[in-house]
Amino acid sequence: MTASHLKSFRSGHASICSEGRLLLIENLSKGIDLYDLPRSAPACTFPVPTKKRYTKDCIFAEGTLIIAGGSDHRLVYIFSIDHSEPVQILKQCGMSTLVQALDVSVLQLAMNLH
Repeated sequence: MTASHLKSFRSGHASICSEGRLLLIENLSKGIDLYDLPRSAPACTFPVPTKKRYTKDCIFAEGTLIIAGGSDHRLVYIFSIDHSEPVQILKQCGMSTLVQALDVSVLQLAMNLH
């Protein structure tokens, strides 16, 4: 992606997958754009409604199977990478709460074999 492509839209947060082949860019007017590198055009856009122009996180989860994005209206949008409609919407407190930061962790279950 060249600098001229990056100047053509307003963006917020960006996140790259651990393999370095997929890139998420928060598009301040539409939602979350997914790029399949090295392509310079989005492969898909995951819509996240917005009223305010605040940057919000967008991250990969479960490898690259899940995408999560914050909002300016207390909701966290969870998408399957295969569908542009949310598979789940999580609510936070207060209607005007900004969800600007997200994080994921891997939970490994230990099995006791006796």
